[in-house]
Amino acid sequence: MDQPEYHPGKVVDKNSALIRMDLPLRYYDAMEVDKRAEPAIPVQLRFPPFGLHSQKSGKVILLLLISETGSVDQVEILDSQPPGIYENSALATFSMIPFVPAIKDGRPVRSRKTIQIDYEPDDD
Repeated sequence: MDQPEYHPGKVVDKNSALIRMDLPLRYYDAMEVDKRAEPAIPVQLRFPPFGLHSQKSGKVILLLLISETGSVDQVEILDSQPPGIYENSALATFSMIPFVPAIKDGRPVRSRKTIQIDYEPDDD
């Protein structure tokens, strides 16, 4: 039996639709969605004990890949200042946070979200 010819976005035969499995998953950028993904619960950042004792402020910039169900598929560190202090705290926090997924054309979609986390020691 001949394989149907592949046409993006077109079902050739309802009974034997050809599905391309070799295409990468698409994550939409913030400018491509109607509503951006947002945390579904309040984010509780934890100051690492060694960071607190050193009284160093810092920041971590993360790229989150968020699924259409709101789970975080992947977290990548884009920048961290100072390096080596806050990365684990940021990764642990944001890899577990559930999100309300991004919306495009009335449907939940996969999306990319860049966030900056600022760590400031208490002045107490």
